[in-house]
Amino acid sequence: MSKTENNGRNFNLDKSNFSSNEHLQREQRAKRFQINRVNDPSIQAKKSCTANLNGLINSPPSEVDSKGGGALGNLTVKGTSTELEKEYFRLTSAPDPSTVRPSLVLKKALERLISIWNRRGTTDPETNLPVKVDYLYMCSQLKAIRQDLTVQRLKGPLAVSVYEGHARIALEEDDLNEYNQCQTQLKELYASGENGAVVEFTAYRILYHVVLHMHQSYVGGNADILIILSEIPNDQKNDQCIIHALRVREAVASFNYYSFFKLLKEAPNLGKKIMNSMVSFMRLKGLERIIKAYRPTVPTSFVIEVLSLEDSNELGTDRTGITYLNSCGLVLSEDGSQVKCKESIIKDSVIMAGNSLL
Repeated sequence: MSKTENNGRNFNLDKSNFSSNEHLQREQRAKRFQINRVNDPSIQAKKSCTANLNGLINSPPSEVDSKGGGALGNLTVKGTSTELEKEYFRLTSAPDPSTVRPSLVLKKALERLISIWNRRGTTDPETNLPVKVDYLYMCSQLKAIRQDLTVQRLKGPLAVSVYEGHARIALEEDDLNEYNQCQTQLKELYASGENGAVVEFTAYRILYHVVLHMHQSYVGGNADILIILSEIPNDQKNDQCIIHALRVREAVASFNYYSFFKLLKEAPNLGKKIMNSMVSFMRLKGLERIIKAYRPTVPTSFVIEVLSLEDSNELGTDRTGITYLNSCGLVLSEDGSQVKCKESIIKDSVIMAGNSLL
């Protein structure tokens, strides 16, 4: 058998052997085939789906997670998983519906996590020891819930509960990065008409932007905070949470350390957790003003009181306040009862760096 034959069929595709008529027939057939592919709805649907999946795979994970699946295009996943527990993994391919949980399962998963979190610190009846909860585990579980919401385009009360719950847990653990991801989504949910703890989280947004303004790398200026203030309805401006946040903003802007530390003790809800990121900055500004305003000396007890150092436990010792003052360059009298203002040169403390995770 020759190389060009197989079971009596000719497979020689050398176009030089084609007649002009054969060339014409092949060209017409190719054109018809292309037209049919362009007009075939099933083929176009496959192309669109492939493009969407490629976009999902190649998009940054933050874009998929935080923007509600912008790279998903028209693709919507309907989950079928019944697992309450699921680790968070960044998407590197199209989500498998069998691993995505529907809304009813997500609601139960959220309730389970909140119940676990609320048990921390209580006594375990079996071991008689305080219950400890791993925050990294909680964060992974909550991010997995958020991801399942995103790929299914689920919003409404469930989404609000998830983001509010995760934001509060993140604040309790001083995780401002994770909190900010949640508050960004909450802002969009509230703007779309969803109900929730709008006033509470508006106050947190104000405090968070005060923290941002204290960082030199932040380039937003005053525009962001002014936008937030302009969006607050009149009926919410008289709420104590909003009033407190605005007073904190004013105290930080004017370096009024006395008012700031008073407001720190009065912070409603979890506002103190965000304000903790401002403490080191305001203590330093307070010390700069104290040594200029009081000459030649000022009582050490007064400085410790106005800077709220008497309640600080950062060092775990009874001499926290004095240790901090020494680390900031303050010179004390021999008995430690007075601060020598003229001899003191203020510098950043290395022992109380604050809790900011920005």
